[in-house]
Amino acid sequence: MEPFRVILLALAAAAVCSLDVRVATFNIERLGDGKLEKPEVVEILLQRYINFLNFSIPLGTPSLRMIQVSSYFFTRWQILDDYDLVCIQELTDEDGSSVPVLLGLLNEASGKEYTNHTSPRLGRTTYKEQYLFLYEPSLFQVVETILYDDTADDIFEREPYYVTFRSGNYMFTMGTIHVKPDDALAELIQFAPANDWVTENYGMQEFLLLGDFNADCDYVSGSDWDEIGLWTQPGYRWFVDNDADTTVNSNTDCAYSRVVAKGPDLQARISDVRVRRFDEEFGLEQAEALDVSDHYPVEFTLTV
Repeated sequence: MEPFRVILLALAAAAVCSLDVRVATFNIERLGDGKLEKPEVVEILLQRYINFLNFSIPLGTPSLRMIQVSSYFFTRWQILDDYDLVCIQELTDEDGSSVPVLLGLLNEASGKEYTNHTSPRLGRTTYKEQYLFLYEPSLFQVVETILYDDTADDIFEREPYYVTFRSGNYMFTMGTIHVKPDDALAELIQFAPANDWVTENYGMQEFLLLGDFNADCDYVSGSDWDEIGLWTQPGYRWFVDNDADTTVNSNTDCAYSRVVAKGPDLQARISDVRVRRFDEEFGLEQAEALDVSDHYPVEFTLTV
């Protein structure tokens, strides 16, 4: 076979094998039974939104008269169904009952078959949270899960949690965190050593880190950044800038939710990162959006 043809076939095979998937991180404030009992919240998270378009059609030949008619079309699905994989922070369900409800509603509304993975319940007090991963099993399989061992130092209110996913022939490790606001600097300083601990004990070299970092405004500012290895070490790339606003409330302008990647191969696979302002997208009043969460999702494309 001619060398040129071999090259073309190789390029074609690579194109066929690669796939762009949509991923998001979303702190859904106090996600549990109470939130899912609010129809208006479920509608925003899980129902279709319809846009109406007016257009003209002729009444007949040879008449040139026109009639205005209104037609509708679906611009997009609900928030959650737009993603192949979404990592959710602040699941506060005590007995595990809300996740099957959410999953059932999502699958019914989307016509897809999502599944889920949840972390252990985390927190020093009786108030606990979990990390929730919703994903399409036809695209992703969970290979390994790791909870950072913070027993000795007890730096984190909610320890970083790592999930290694396989998508086709590609594997990547996603680490998520919901940083305690009052301890944001201390926890963010320890986040890079936590990743090093995972590398030393489990061998992962590259990390897709996302979640609610609380890394802005009253919690992290100015010279604080010089202490954060996740920020200063050259191996990390931050995809949400400090001047972004990931908060719903119009009285705040803070880049709390972040996406960070360690490793050149993984960094090259991430594109189209944006804060999704679902209130503007769906024409919601601020109070309606705040019923869903005080955070916007941050979404991006991952080539796997």
